[in-house]
Amino acid sequence: MRIGKVKELIKSYIKAGINRPVFLFGGPGVGKTSICWQIAQEVFGSGEDWPKGNFLPVSLVYHEAPDLIGVRVTVNGRVEWLPLIEMPSEGKGIVLFDELNKASDDAIKASYQWIFPPRKVGTRELGKGWFVVAAGNRMGDRCQVLELPAALNNRCLIYEVETNLDDWKSWALSNGIAPEVVAFHNYTSGTKLYAFDPEKYSPEDPFPSPRSWEAVSDLLKANIRDAEAIGGAIGEGMGTEFVAYLRTRNEMPDIDAILSGKSSKVPERPDVLHLVCSTLVARVKQKPKLAGRLVEYATLLPAEFAALLVMDAMKANIPIKSETREFKRFARKHGRLILTDEELKRLRGSSAK
Repeated sequence: MRIGKVKELIKSYIKAGINRPVFLFGGPGVGKTSICWQIAQEVFGSGEDWPKGNFLPVSLVYHEAPDLIGVRVTVNGRVEWLPLIEMPSEGKGIVLFDELNKASDDAIKASYQWIFPPRKVGTRELGKGWFVVAAGNRMGDRCQVLELPAALNNRCLIYEVETNLDDWKSWALSNGIAPEVVAFHNYTSGTKLYAFDPEKYSPEDPFPSPRSWEAVSDLLKANIRDAEAIGGAIGEGMGTEFVAYLRTRNEMPDIDAILSGKSSKVPERPDVLHLVCSTLVARVKQKPKLAGRLVEYATLLPAEFAALLVMDAMKANIPIKSETREFKRFARKHGRLILTDEELKRLRGSSAK
């Protein structure tokens, strides 16, 4: 299932009060952990780690059973369990038991007491406002995972997640991923976003994934554009291909001149146009008051790129206002590509007034 759909399903379960644990299976680096903190931020208000925020990640591969249930101690002649991992008894948010099927057998069994009702150990109880998600890699991913017991399988909602260009862009455009990375994936239609093959996997050969492309973005922001350096994140072949794509920057028109209205130059090459669109979105994300100029420039582009630019701007939460003169002009030319018939009719009605 698309990772974006799984994210929306979990949000709907939380809003409906369905507090049944969810288990996410998926390849390494596909974004399982990422969507959990996104949900914490979007539904509960903060993706920061608890107690400051509403997200509590517990990477079980680093823990043993006593960390989860506590260490037995005697206090004033009474036996108590001293917790090593604190669980919130109040508030609300997401608890993620990550890499569950890579943990020791004892740690997996100990985690059951927090994952399944009544979600308590001794007098300690996980607050009712906390939604539990577990995550792990698939058996075929060569990640040294264990086969999960049927008892756990039958008590969770289980989804196998896969990455998708539109879902990834919704996250990337709102989280400052370098425009060159977004443009490359637009240009290659998302075919290079995730390329993990368990049968060909070698520990010495990095592979592209949403997680490793984020690393590439960090390298670009540090002005590191060397093919070998970038290949350390996504593999030698992919690094060479991506750096070759970066050379299209030399063909780009002046983005500042476009946004200031001094230039309306439209490149002819599709690869350059993709880079122009992603760079415009990144710039206007930082200066939302230029949204009108972005829409005005989109009107000049070929239909496919006009729609891409405006839709990516919306995914980046740039305030595109439909009542503006620029948007109405855009809608007359390209509106059918992104608006419903009802929206177009309403827009034309407002223009006639």
